[in-house]
Amino acid sequence: MKGFGLGVILLMPGMALAAPHHHTVKMTYVGGAYGETTLDVSSADRAEYAEEGLSIDDTDKGYKFFLGHRINRYAAVEGFLADLGEATLSHQDSAISASIEMDTWGGVVLGIVPLHPQIEAFAKLGLHAWDMSAKMQGQTLLEDDGTDMLYGIGASYIYYPTYSDDAVSVRIEFERFEMDKESVDLFSAGISYHF
Repeated sequence: MKGFGLGVILLMPGMALAAPHHHTVKMTYVGGAYGETTLDVSSADRAEYAEEGLSIDDTDKGYKFFLGHRINRYAAVEGFLADLGEATLSHQDSAISASIEMDTWGGVVLGIVPLHPQIEAFAKLGLHAWDMSAKMQGQTLLEDDGTDMLYGIGASYIYYPTYSDDAVSVRIEFERFEMDKESVDLFSAGISYHF
């Protein structure tokens, strides 16, 4: 994931040379992002798992799709659907394992700081409705859901092709999704089409 994010950054200088600087911000956009998720597991919980002979793999891959609208140059709203991957709990002396799958959808408000005609930093705050299910050997053991806050920060680069009035942007961001007493982090790189 870090390599992919670095590749996006390395592409930015060449894209900047190819793009004009007189375009206005496109108001509506749609996109997707892919990255790494991490379930926040406390040290106390890890110690308890270890005493029981259990280990937890708290990282996975996650993705999301989003639809957004710019209110003005400094603010936007987004709605999204996201798969936050799963965490796996396994016993050291057996092949039995349990997984926790996490999905969510919601909306956020973005505060945007233009750093350059084509480069922006942003922070986001919103609400999301999540679902979490624990499974073992393909059978659902427990299901839970709720509504909690999410927040994040990121940066984006907007590219205006010379052959179109629309635009494409790439973004790198970090988001934290609160889930009752737990939280899941998503670090992702994404792309969106502005029209």
